[in-house]
Amino acid sequence: MGECKFCGFAKILESYEFCPNCGARLVYAKETVMDSDHVKLWGGESRIATLFFVNFINTEKTIDKSKIRQNAIYLAEAIDEFENIIKKYDGTANKIFPDNRILAAFGIPKTHRDDPERAMECIFAIRDYYQNKVAKKEFGNWRISFGVNTGWVFFGYVIEKLSYLTIIGDTVNVAARLTQICPPDEIYLSNPAYEGVSDIVEVDFIGERMVKGRTESVKIYKLKGFLKEKRKSVKSKFPLLGREKEFEKLMNCVRTVNETKTLKICAITGQMGIGKTRLKEEFIELFKQDTNYQIFESYCAVEIHTSYYPFKLFLRELLDLNEFDDSKKINDKIDKFVLSNNLTLQDAQGIRHLFITDMRRVWGEKLQKIQEEIFSAVRNVLRVICEKKPLILIFEEFNRADNLSKMLVNYLISELSDYPIFLLMVNFIDDISGRINLPLEVINLTPLSFDAVKDLIKFVLNCDVDEKLVEFIAHTSGGNPLFVIETIRNVKRSQMIRQDKEGKWYLEKERRLPFLDDLYGVVMSGIDALSSAHRLLIDYAAVIGYSFPRKIIANLLSNIPDIEQRLDYLIKEDYIIQFRDSEDPVYIFRHNLLRDAVYTTLPLKKRKEIHKRVAELLENTYANCLSEYYETLAQQFLSCEMYEKAAHYFKLSGDKAKTLYSIEPAMNYYNTVLRIEDEHPGVTDAEKIIECQLNLSDLYELKGDIQRMKTIAEQGKENTHKLNLLRWNLLFTERLAFACYLLNEFTKAEELYIGAIEICNGQMADILTILYTGLGKLYQAKNEPEKSLLNYNLAWITARNNDYKEGELPCLLNLSRMHQNLGNYELGFEYLNYALSDLVKHNEILNLAEIRYLIGENYYQVGNIENAKHNFQEAFNLTEHIGTEITLKSALNLALIESIDKNQNGVEHYLNLVDKKISLLVRDNLLAEINLKKSFILINMEQIEKAREFVNNALKLATKLNNKEIEFACYILLSDIEEEKGIDYLRNALNISETLKYPPLIGQALYKLALFYYNHKEIDQAHYYGRKALYVLDDIKARLNSENRAYFIKRKEYSSLLEF
Repeated sequence: MGECKFCGFAKILESYEFCPNCGARLVYAKETVMDSDHVKLWGGESRIATLFFVNFINTEKTIDKSKIRQNAIYLAEAIDEFENIIKKYDGTANKIFPDNRILAAFGIPKTHRDDPERAMECIFAIRDYYQNKVAKKEFGNWRISFGVNTGWVFFGYVIEKLSYLTIIGDTVNVAARLTQICPPDEIYLSNPAYEGVSDIVEVDFIGERMVKGRTESVKIYKLKGFLKEKRKSVKSKFPLLGREKEFEKLMNCVRTVNETKTLKICAITGQMGIGKTRLKEEFIELFKQDTNYQIFESYCAVEIHTSYYPFKLFLRELLDLNEFDDSKKINDKIDKFVLSNNLTLQDAQGIRHLFITDMRRVWGEKLQKIQEEIFSAVRNVLRVICEKKPLILIFEEFNRADNLSKMLVNYLISELSDYPIFLLMVNFIDDISGRINLPLEVINLTPLSFDAVKDLIKFVLNCDVDEKLVEFIAHTSGGNPLFVIETIRNVKRSQMIRQDKEGKWYLEKERRLPFLDDLYGVVMSGIDALSSAHRLLIDYAAVIGYSFPRKIIANLLSNIPDIEQRLDYLIKEDYIIQFRDSEDPVYIFRHNLLRDAVYTTLPLKKRKEIHKRVAELLENTYANCLSEYYETLAQQFLSCEMYEKAAHYFKLSGDKAKTLYSIEPAMNYYNTVLRIEDEHPGVTDAEKIIECQLNLSDLYELKGDIQRMKTIAEQGKENTHKLNLLRWNLLFTERLAFACYLLNEFTKAEELYIGAIEICNGQMADILTILYTGLGKLYQAKNEPEKSLLNYNLAWITARNNDYKEGELPCLLNLSRMHQNLGNYELGFEYLNYALSDLVKHNEILNLAEIRYLIGENYYQVGNIENAKHNFQEAFNLTEHIGTEITLKSALNLALIESIDKNQNGVEHYLNLVDKKISLLVRDNLLAEINLKKSFILINMEQIEKAREFVNNALKLATKLNNKEIEFACYILLSDIEEEKGIDYLRNALNISETLKYPPLIGQALYKLALFYYNHKEIDQAHYYGRKALYVLDDIKARLNSENRAYFIKRKEYSSLLEF
């Protein structure tokens, strides 16, 4: 980024020719690359702008020279004044003298958030000046007209010496043509111009016209004036009746949150149409007026699951992210929010994952880290905002939320119990209630009382009603508000009810209403009651989905001028809800079944036509933020049988879901691509298929379905071999080798790794690094540590020599762990310190914490407890606000150190932190380690029975996972807890250590055996094992520097062995 020399604006991208703040030409701006050579030379750029022409029309022809001269004076004065008015509103003015016109541009070169509104204000200011002059007879024979358009334009200074800004493009042409066809004293707007200001201006729809230079017609609106106030969200016209107790329950929940400053969860449940959403709407309406609370609403109902969808909606509102913001604007807004709320760079990264899709291949632990970053970022965002005011967060249709959103809710509940947050879930489901430890307030809505039904009937019919009619409707509808309303509509339409002379409605004849037999019938009854115009709108909306943006529905039905009035009617009549009031409002169907019913009644051919138009509109309308619509576009193109595009967007949807660690959805998307290609051969290019297969192999690994991982890797390896694609072939070979390793097919895995390494050329350092690392892991699993070290070293050297920084750090961490396992602690320190000083940047918090943790582990093994504690504390401090695995492991080790000193308070402090941070994200391997460390701590604190429970749990998990190191530690502990079986446990431990060939473990097992025999007075056996243990420990000691050696010989094992 650069800085403007004129105004100091700092966020100037290299591609900018003009400062978006002051509009000045940037003296250091680079030449912009454009498609056209002659445009390239101009050094301009493209932006969206609102333009209007003011056209001067001479209404009287004359040969009188004095009149001609006076008219020319009036014209010159008017153009000068118009130019001043345009500049007053921060627009750019170009005088076009030969044509008697002036062009005004808002948004170039200087930009404002409200450029379209500024343009409207400027137009009315010009009109006011004009009308005033006409009234004073100071405007001669001139009349004016306006043509307004919004869209992409290219602009630049063609002639450097002149300050004339050249603006070209179709947007300019349309504005000019509108001016030509606009009658004198009128203002014509195009549809894009009107869409940008529709909430502030009043217009008349003129119709569609063909204009010169375009093959498509232009929709034209006549501008009348500003609205007295901006359009507000429309609500249902039906009142909330008979829900006073339920509403009071909601109020009490909020009061509890405010008084106790703790988290409270409430769920609204009940059958469809019972009034869950209406209760929520009234609740929102009340608290939106209360400035003591912050309230946010999100919804979960989408056709195709999108990971974290409700949380993305919440964050969009919180961060003021616009539907049309590009990645730069999104980044800027995230950075601004993080900075203003004292959040961390790690939090910024977590939020960024949700909105900016990284399409690079990421797999394994990196994906899990992304999930941790997202979870912790959302948690920290909620923390900071509810510290200002209590937070009310509402999820509509929570039963339809994606799995990751449900997991995140569980995580937040466990992490934020001491914060003033009220979570309200509409259509709650039981699958999370069993996982939360907080009280759950459930408001289950039941049928309305007789009196409430009567009040609702009176409201709908707008007069008094007969009791018999109330009884009939109450009995027929079962007290369900939706059924009551549909029953009234039906009996009125079928003339089952009539009005007497006094206007009271009564039941003329009673008969069965078959449409009430099932929900589908009720819904269809309401749909059939709509007029053809409203039915058309709801038909098209149903094809878009459960939710639909106004821009899309308005463009689909561009021939309907009163689209907003029709949408308002559907809101008032309870068919749809306006969810978000923004530049592009979003509407959702009040009932999902309503959308489904409408959709299924449409003829298949008609549906396909609409799907195609919807897909194309989505592509064009949201071109700058298309990643938000990948899933929707995929489904829309599939529904209209445009398979090539469907496969393209399903592939992108898979990439997006995978990056968010959304395993099942990603697998579904990739498999859909493969299915499309299988059913329609040739519609998808080979590389997309290959990428899908490779990503599927990664996902099957994460899911634990190793056999399917192996199968798809074999298919990919075979396909890429046939196509002679070496790089892809090597990637599949690595996946296949790793699958064989996981299935304990070590010989096959070794052959694959070595074969791939032999053909991998020097241009593929990243792949070669991965292959050497895989081979190192394989030899480690085969208990061949020397070969493992060799391949880890080769991986590191390959990464370092080829400047492959991303691969170098994992190699160093593998080397340091392996050297620690072998007792080469000094080499472990050397690798970790190199990574700390030369590889990891100060803002890479997770990497810094992991290195600090490993240094602490090294010091702990050496016996330098003080340095170990310092590094564990640093790792914990770095990640405490994130809550990663390193946080848990560091806290556990700090608790272990406190337990050595018998510090009860310190132990409880760290164990409480661990218990608070254990969440759904904890994997079995980590859980086994947590149980193991807790058992060590409890033994030190002499709580033997508790320790026995934890160590047995750890042993079960370790056996299941084949984690030999944890198994070893469990047997060592059990030998102390269950002395009668002690010798068996110790022999098991010795067998494991000798199998692993790790000297520190062998030394520890031999020491424990020596101690066991010594305590049982078997001195010869004690001396035998003691001498062997001392030999192993002396070898480790000899490899330490003098400082660490001094600590090592003070370890209990070493000093005890010297004694006997």
